[in-house]
Amino acid sequence: MEHEFKVIKLHDVPDVMEETAQLLNNEWPRSLEARCNVISQSSDDLPCSFVLLKVSTAGNVRTVVGFSRLSKVLQKPNSALVESVIVDKTLRGCGLGKMIMRHTEEFALKHGFEIIHLSTKNKQSFYEHLGYSLSTPVSAETKVSRFFSKSQIEKADDYAKHEKRIDSIKTASDLETEEITEPSQSGVPSSPALSIPPPLLSIPPPPPPPLSIPPPPPSIPSAPKKQISSSVSKNVERGSKGYVWMKKQLYDPERYCLKRRNLWDQETERNDKF
Repeated sequence: MEHEFKVIKLHDVPDVMEETAQLLNNEWPRSLEARCNVISQSSDDLPCSFVLLKVSTAGNVRTVVGFSRLSKVLQKPNSALVESVIVDKTLRGCGLGKMIMRHTEEFALKHGFEIIHLSTKNKQSFYEHLGYSLSTPVSAETKVSRFFSKSQIEKADDYAKHEKRIDSIKTASDLETEEITEPSQSGVPSSPALSIPPPLLSIPPPPPPPLSIPPPPPSIPSAPKKQISSSVSKNVERGSKGYVWMKKQLYDPERYCLKRRNLWDQETERNDKF
C-alpha cells in the first residue's frame, strides 16, 4: 500500500495522543499516564509537540512513526530547546529524522527564535551533519520558572533550606538563658536558679616547634604537554548522564538582510551628525 509522511502538531490530532506516548515509552520507559500528561500540553505558544505520521494515500490509515518537542529556554528569549526526537526503529535511516528536525527548526524560526538547542547521547554525528555544534547545557522553561527569574528561584530554595535548619536546631544560648523556679519546702517559691557556666577546659600546651624542613629535591623537567584530543575536549561538554549539548544558529535570509540594512542606516545617520 502506498503512503506518505507528514509532520503535524500534536494538538491538531489529539486522537493519536496515546499512540504517541507509547512510541516514546518504547524508547524511554515511563508510565503512560505521565507521558500523556506531558505531551498533552502542546500548543502554538510552546511547548509544542510534533508527530510524524505515516499516512496511506487513501487517507484512511495513519500511524505515528516520529516525534519531537519544542520548548522555550529559561532566561534565553531568543533560544528554543528540542527534546525527545525519535523515529520508529523500523524506519530509521530513511531521512525521516532530517524531515522532522527541518520542520521543527522552521517552526522555531517563524516564531522568532534565532538559536535552537538540544542534547544527545549517541547521535552526535547525525546532528553535526545538520549544522549543530557543541554548546553548554540549558534548561527548559516550565510553568513555575516562566513567572520567576532564575536568581529568584535559587534564592527561594536557599531561604527554605535555611528556615528548616533554624527550626530544627535549638542554639546553646537558648538553653543557658532558661530560668527554672521550684517551690521550696516551706511553700514559698524560691528565687530563680542561677545559671552556672560550664567549667573551663584545660588548655593543652602548645605544640613543639616544627623540625627543620629538608630542602626540596631538584626539580625534574616536566614532559611536554600533550595536545588534548578532540574526543577529550568534547567530553567537557557532557552532562552528568553522558549527554552532549549542541546548538544551531537558525538562518533567515530576510531577517539577516533587514538587520544589515538597519545597521547600515544607523551608521549612515551617525556619520551625518559629524
